[in-house]
Amino acid sequence: MKKINKKNLPNLLTIIRIFIVAPILIIMFLYWLLYNIGLFKPYGNIDIAFMSLILAFFVLAMILDLLDGLFARIFKSISNFGKLWDPLADKIVTTSVLIFLAATNIVPFWLVAILVFRDIIVDGVRVVMYKNNISIAANIFGKLKTLVLTLAIIFILLIYISLPSYFEKFGYVVIFNIPMIVATILSIFSGYIYLKKAKSVIF
Repeated sequence: MKKINKKNLPNLLTIIRIFIVAPILIIMFLYWLLYNIGLFKPYGNIDIAFMSLILAFFVLAMILDLLDGLFARIFKSISNFGKLWDPLADKIVTTSVLIFLAATNIVPFWLVAILVFRDIIVDGVRVVMYKNNISIAANIFGKLKTLVLTLAIIFILLIYISLPSYFEKFGYVVIFNIPMIVATILSIFSGYIYLKKAKSVIF
């Protein structure tokens, strides 16, 4: 068996994270299918089981992200591939889960719409920056946004799994989404920094 080059390990973990979206999408499709044919109702055991699976895969992806960054620093293997695809891998997994949470009314649609729209713009800007040899490394607010958003998703899924009936009450839903609102504000600000950095090549 061919031995994996330690310096390629971070990139391998990034690729694995991208592929993790496949089982997440399958779980989401099965949830939608079974729900629409009436095999289960919101807040029941089957609902909670699906949410638990999504949480498990999401946490796995985030752990791999943590190891990715750790190994990149240990082996000093920060590459252009990693700079471009590491944040994209996060977005692919995170956006999939966010859209599902919006579709199931766990997270307000408008919050997810802002986050997704911002990411589409920033990803386009990052490609332009990359082609013009401008650093595309995530800024501090981008990293903070990723951390807060990750914790917000884990938090809201844990709350849903533990206290599902509270999501029937609007006031509690607003409270549970406060971390998501903070992540959205950080997302907008970090996106502005990217645009400011790339204005010389896009305007």
